[in-house]
Amino acid sequence: QVLERSGVKTSHLLNSQVDAAQLAANKAVGVAFELDLPELIRSGQIPIPAGTDTVKLNTFTHPGSDLTFLDSQGHVIAEANAKALMGHGGILEHFQNHPDVSIVYATHEAAVSAAAHGMTVVEGAHVVIPPGAGQVVVDTGISAAGYRESILGAAAHDDHGLFHFMGHHHLFNEI
Repeated sequence: QVLERSGVKTSHLLNSQVDAAQLAANKAVGVAFELDLPELIRSGQIPIPAGTDTVKLNTFTHPGSDLTFLDSQGHVIAEANAKALMGHGGILEHFQNHPDVSIVYATHEAAVSAAAHGMTVVEGAHVVIPPGAGQVVVDTGISAAGYRESILGAAAHDDHGLFHFMGHHHLFNEI
């Protein structure tokens, strides 16, 4: 499902150009994180906007917004972005480019970096994001490095053993 939603193919991860393989891995990691978020939210493991009844995973046609939070009447309460990163740069860029989407669900590494750079970061299952809270980063407690290892591990052990057959297993050290 991750590769299908992201459009990333094993061949993209096998690209002999490290930058191209890096881009494909980043895209797959981001999509895997996006796909996991709705279930984490529904299970109550991470904070949500006050009044949320339903969370919807958006399509790629919603610039800056990966999730929409709806109340019991189906009205939009808030929209949020998802960032599976190792640092805060992509979060800062998101807030600059999409100030109307003021909630970012981030991997733990990105949230820690965001907090160190003065951004408001919340975490914990019993926290509710109040209306008008401004720019908020939600620390999901999930590791970006863990997603990356899973994606690259799956590609390395695909049914065809392409990484090893084509001699690209060394790319793992660069991606």
